Amino acid sequence: MSQVNVITVKSPSELKKKMKQIKVNWSEYIRDSIQNKMQNEIANLNQSLNTAKTAAFVGIAMGIVGIALAVGVTMRKHTKNQPAIPSTTS
Repeated sequence: MSQVNVITVKSPSELKKKMKQIKVNWSEYIRDSIQNKMQNEIANLNQSLNTAKTAAFVGIAMGIVGIALAVGVTMRKHTKNQPAIPSTTS
């Protein structure tokens, strides 16, 4: 059996009177509401984390492409005036 904790909620007297008039298990309603809110928040955090991971991956990939392009441009500049390497095959 799992441990049960008590949470106390303060409400105005008028609200409490109105709650007594309605046939609702308020403890169950509040537990369900808290559970749903937690599930939504966890889903939102997971979505944000996945978005951040995707953004980081794209950023890294763009950085790699940028470096590759920069190295390619530099290599072309340095090899532009170099004579071709003679072939060793006859």
